[in-house]
Amino acid sequence: MKLSDITRRSGRSLRSAKMRTFLTATAIAIGGFTLIITLAATNGARSYVDKILQENFDPSELFVYKDKAVFGDEDKSSPKEYNDSGALGSVAGNGGNLTTVKLMTQDDISKLRSQKFSEKVTPVVTVSPEYVSREGQNKFIATFQQLGSRQSLSIVAGNQNVKQDNRQVILPEPFVKSLGFNSNQDAVGKKIIIAVRAQSVPSQDEVQALLQKSAADAAQAVSESQQKGLTEVPFTVVGVRANTATQQPGTEFALYADYTDLQFLQDIVTKNQPNFRSNPTAIVRVKDGTNEQKILDAQSKIEKLGYYSKSSKDLQKLINNFISTLQIVIVVFSVITVVASIFGIVNTLYISVLERTREIGLMKALGMRKRSINMLFIFEAMWIGFIGGTMGILFGYALGSLVNPIINKKLELGSGVSLLEFKPEQMVMLVGALMIVAMFAGLLPARKASKLDPIEALRTE
Repeated sequence: MKLSDITRRSGRSLRSAKMRTFLTATAIAIGGFTLIITLAATNGARSYVDKILQENFDPSELFVYKDKAVFGDEDKSSPKEYNDSGALGSVAGNGGNLTTVKLMTQDDISKLRSQKFSEKVTPVVTVSPEYVSREGQNKFIATFQQLGSRQSLSIVAGNQNVKQDNRQVILPEPFVKSLGFNSNQDAVGKKIIIAVRAQSVPSQDEVQALLQKSAADAAQAVSESQQKGLTEVPFTVVGVRANTATQQPGTEFALYADYTDLQFLQDIVTKNQPNFRSNPTAIVRVKDGTNEQKILDAQSKIEKLGYYSKSSKDLQKLINNFISTLQIVIVVFSVITVVASIFGIVNTLYISVLERTREIGLMKALGMRKRSINMLFIFEAMWIGFIGGTMGILFGYALGSLVNPIINKKLELGSGVSLLEFKPEQMVMLVGALMIVAMFAGLLPARKASKLDPIEALRTE
């Protein structure tokens, strides 16, 4: 029996039991739908990560640091040993979050600048101001971010060309109305106040004096000390930025400035501290950094110097590994659905064999080989896999196409990024995979049909 005849005959058999075929194919469709949505969501997440890195990081730059804790790479299986050398106080008013982190000193910066692979070395300055205000207006909590060389902000007024040592700042759009400006354009060129507080380290005599006081008096003395050292610095607004989904996470209320101006603020905060002019990381721009091998060579040399480094690709891998872990969890549940549908196919074809026992006996009596009968039922299973897989994937694609514009607008993902990103090759491969799964599900019923005795089969009523 020709392959084309087997294909047509298997199709006719399925059409003769439309409802049963539809219900079995629907089970496959559910698994296919879940899998294609999972793949599309993963594709969208990876594209989203790529866009964040593209808009915020220069691929020719490396983040260099002394302590693995900066990027969470430290060994957490045992307690960290205390080291009073370089593991100094909080960084630029960050509330002591980095008290155990080894910081990059000026000597470290100088050492990196002296390397042949270094085109430019910029310390990453972190500053947490006391408040942001405008004369006659309320005070607001804000954070500061250092504007990267390749960073692309969504500017709605002015520009992002902050100049070194000019006390210029890019204002987030939510602050415009809060600070009393009439519009985004009205804010450009106007002055705002950035207030920072010096963090002085008490001397031994001061500590001893506090110990001699009562708890209430000591608390009062500490409170009075904290009220001192407040400095208000005027900054000029050069641009207003809108919040987008592809900006760095946690920067909704962040002001952006050049690192020299941030250094100026940090000096006010930390000048009387042991970690003066120390930073958690430094950015090293590699000569010919567009060459991936140059980046790898530079990372190797940095490691030999006793530092650690991460490139934009390393950060990409870090995030994508997290996405892949989530994907595996969802795929496992999808596979469970597909496995359940396999039992449905097996059951459907077993019933079909029982209902068509006389038909199978007649085909054998007319000379149809076991192999052809075997192929007939396998093809029926593959048809179910094809129909179910196509149904599930097309429904997933249709739903994704409907939902994507709404979600993209709601989340402000911008152009070039979708919540669900469908790839034709994945859709075709998934249909093929479901057909193969269905084929294996049909092996047992097919074998049973091919082993039927023709005489006994013809006697069956």
